[in-house]
This record gives sequence, C-alpha cells and structure tokens, in this order.
Amino acid sequence: MDGRRAGLFVSGAPLARRAPDIAREFVGAGWDVSAWITSSAATWVDIQSIGSSIGRAPVLKFREPDATKPDSLDVAVVSPATFNTISKIALGIADTHVHSALCELLGARVPIVVVPMVNQKLWGHPAHEQNLDVLERAGVHFISLSSNSDWREPVLSGTGERLTDEFDPVRLVSAAKAALKPMS
Repeated sequence: MDGRRAGLFVSGAPLARRAPDIAREFVGAGWDVSAWITSSAATWVDIQSIGSSIGRAPVLKFREPDATKPDSLDVAVVSPATFNTISKIALGIADTHVHSALCELLGARVPIVVVPMVNQKLWGHPAHEQNLDVLERAGVHFISLSSNSDWREPVLSGTGERLTDEFDPVRLVSAAKAALKPMS
C-alpha cells in the first residue's frame, strides 16, 4: 500500500475512542493517514494518541483562508458514522470541517468506507434508510460494527461499549483496500 493516503473521519459515538487503534492499523499496513475529528468526537478521542499514531495533528476545525487544502486522498474512512454524519453527507450539508470534506470527497468520487454506529431509535427515523440508500447508490462502502451482523442493523442501546471493544480495525483496513479496486 506504499504511497496510499487514507483520511480517517471520526464523529461522536463510542467507536470514536478506537480511532487511535484504527489509525495505527492503517499506518502499520503502510498507509499515510490524516485524521479529521468532529467537535462531538473530540470528547471521545485521545487527540494526542491519534496524532502520535499518524505523525501529525488531527484536523479539528475548518482550515484558515490562506492555508492549502489537504492533499488528495485515495480513500476516506468514516468510523464511526453517526446518524448526524450519515444524514449530512447524504444531503450535502457541509457545515463542519468533517462534513464539508466528506461532501467534497463524495462529489469527487473518492472511495468512502463507512462504519455506521446508529442506535435503534435513530435508525427507525423515516429519513435514515433513504439516506443510506443515497450513499450506497453514490458508491459508499459500508461495513458493520460487528463482524457477526449486517451493516444495516442498528446498535441496540446499551451495547455500544461492548461492540466498540470487540471492533477489529483490520476489517476496516481490508474494506479500504477493497474499495480501491476498480469496479467490474
């Protein structure tokens, strides 16, 4: 994977605390990794640990007007993707640095791999399935939080911490590699 660039986009849910582990797994597999953290995820993530894992500070806000944009990514990884993040990307709402970058990447047809972490109450919202369908039709790749379930299954309230502990970042690296393969 030498020379491949992955962007790790983290929103606020229990799986966010595994972001340093996910980043280390990508770096160990030879990826150059950048990280974008939402303000709600910042309370879950060890910012210093993720920065140490990737060798640079994570992006925590919109860039300054005179700053250059980040280099092109080969793949974007959204882990976790909350109800809010899924909705914003599907609807093109670019009101934070994370959502803006993801909307741009989707528009540029950069492969995006998403790990949804949405509880059963929000999963039942009438717009959620439509938003998932929009993203899937746009080529977004989804993987489940648990290797034992379908990605279209909600997280039952009270199980998020256990599922977070059991999550295997290797699955995410494999999904990112697969997303890079040309469609046949």
